[in-house]
Amino acid sequence: MHVAGACSDAYFVVLLFKNQEDYARDPQSYILNRAFPCENQSFSYDVADLPSSVQDGTYYLLIGQEGERGPWSPITGLTEVMINHTR
Repeated sequence: MHVAGACSDAYFVVLLFKNQEDYARDPQSYILNRAFPCENQSFSYDVADLPSSVQDGTYYLLIGQEGERGPWSPITGLTEVMINHTR
């Protein structure tokens, strides 16, 4: 799965939540938070690039953005993703 879109801050942030309601309950309850440069006001990320430390299963992906300082803010909704590492 590949996600791409527009971003206007310095970085886009890949956030992964275990349960669908986790983000609504506590936006800081992510199990993965990785930031990458937002280049030419766009982002692009392959879910296959998630670290192997993420166990197989169903998760909820959210893309955010953040500047040099301050918190991230969401730029996508939650997307259900199924992780199945090939062995």
